[in-house]
Amino acid sequence: FEKLRDPSHNRCLSLEEWSEAFAAVGCPLQHQETAQKGMEFDWWASRMQTTPATTTRLRAMLVQAPEPVLAFLTPQYSGDRITFHLTEAILIGRK
Repeated sequence: FEKLRDPSHNRCLSLEEWSEAFAAVGCPLQHQETAQKGMEFDWWASRMQTTPATTTRLRAMLVQAPEPVLAFLTPQYSGDRITFHLTEAILIGRK
């Protein structure tokens, strides 16, 4: 889904992987938190100048997503408008 929208994205590290990466460079985490960021689908898709065909495919993927994906992204529908949530993390390490 995300890689189709932005081919430069490869994989999202888990919080555990981020913690290990910080520790591996001698910068253990002092604080971490997550937050839900609301996204408007059309704006999100257009940020990467997706083609109309890609936007249509992304929309279909979101609408037809399996239950675990729907539970994670929590899409909401209002007519043709779709919003969903992405999880973002804030990590603070100290050397």
